[in-house]
Amino acid sequence: MRVIKKVSKRKRDYAMKQRLKRGVSLFVVALMVMTLLPINILAEETTGDEVADDEVIVDLGTDEDGDGAVVSVVEGYYKYTVIDDGVSIIGYTGLGGNVVIPDTLEGKNVVSIGNHAFENCDILTSITIPEKVTSIGEYAFGNCNILTSITIPKNVTSIGEWAFEDCSAMQAATFEGAPPTLGESVFYNTDDITIYYYSGATVFPNPWYGYRTVELFKVTGVSLNTSEKTVTPDENFTLKANIIPVNATNTTVSWSSSDEAIAAVDQEGKVTAHEVGEATITATTEDGSKTATCLVTVRIPVEGIPVESVSLNESAIEVISGETFTLTASIQPTNATNQEVTWISSDAAIASVDENGKVTGKNGGIVTITVTTKDGGKVAIVSVKVDETISYAGNLEVSKAPADAFGNIDGKNGINSADALEILKYIVKFTDFSQYANPEFIQIKANVSGDFDENNQPKITSEDALEILQRSVDLIEAFPVEV
Repeated sequence: MRVIKKVSKRKRDYAMKQRLKRGVSLFVVALMVMTLLPINILAEETTGDEVADDEVIVDLGTDEDGDGAVVSVVEGYYKYTVIDDGVSIIGYTGLGGNVVIPDTLEGKNVVSIGNHAFENCDILTSITIPEKVTSIGEYAFGNCNILTSITIPKNVTSIGEWAFEDCSAMQAATFEGAPPTLGESVFYNTDDITIYYYSGATVFPNPWYGYRTVELFKVTGVSLNTSEKTVTPDENFTLKANIIPVNATNTTVSWSSSDEAIAAVDQEGKVTAHEVGEATITATTEDGSKTATCLVTVRIPVEGIPVESVSLNESAIEVISGETFTLTASIQPTNATNQEVTWISSDAAIASVDENGKVTGKNGGIVTITVTTKDGGKVAIVSVKVDETISYAGNLEVSKAPADAFGNIDGKNGINSADALEILKYIVKFTDFSQYANPEFIQIKANVSGDFDENNQPKITSEDALEILQRSVDLIEAFPVEV
């Protein structure tokens, strides 16, 4: 680290004079080398206002009356001064190109880009300014004539006069926060520039300080059309990235693989499987670096008869919350070698499904249950509607009360539709009544159709359930009571 004392405020013409002076000094150094003169002779002749070849002459803008001294520090390619809340960069001696200013220097936050800090840096193609910067000084990037765009961090509240003057190639300035205060002619001689700002920030008027403004919409997330995929070596498929929101301005994504030897991906999202194993494909948004992933499993193809299709024993089912129903998957051809399938619910909070196809109703709503064959990825779906049950206010004692009495299950005054639903629920549930002490009662009150099984036991059928429901409806109409 070097500490250098600079005295007095430099004007632009003085800075030009100093640059000419450096040029002359370089020429003299070359002559001295050629004549084998000691290099340190030149150093002995420099004055307090002159600088070494690897330094940039800057206007510190802090010594208005010319009688004070400002201390600057050099670290790497950056010259800076320490201010109250961090450091201010006041010079740059790097190689240009795509420059990312560090967030901190010597452990202190970079909070300001000082006057003339990058002025005349005609090798600067892009610049990334730290997020905690709050101000950009006068002529800070003046005459950076190949700089095509600039992003102003959200915390910047002021930009000094002529800050980007003569940046003739600049076409875009993007502001991540509210409109800052601008000095005079900040974008002088950048005739084609457009000011961009993000939706949700304070609206920039159009025009703003005479410049055209355009609203942008940030990316808040990204998803893929599938999160898992099983393939065989040399097989390929294409992933699609869905940007959120759909009207986001920058929809560019990049693709990468955790192991390209197993599965590689190009920049169009096309995945090609190579070796057996697992690899994670990641889509990353350019705006906001949001990510979504797909786990790709590469397997050796199953030898034998391949699966051609799969179907289910139901296309739509309806259950009450708490009830279960088992789906059966039928694979074609029936002698296919790999009969394995997986089950998934579109919303397990409404209805879940286990590895055997057993569906359990949970909360009211409609979901889709999907079965997928492991061989070939064939699918079949069923729609499941779950009806909410009415809470049961007492015990159903089938041996103690006539039908018109135990029909009032919820204990409220009168028979209502809630009672009818509960009756259906218990009829479906209690399919074996042989355990009860009074089978005759069951025969009369539940076995409406009068059917008996081979053991001469009452046989409860769906017709019985429908009949009892109808009788409940009749009771509702005969004894209308508000509940």
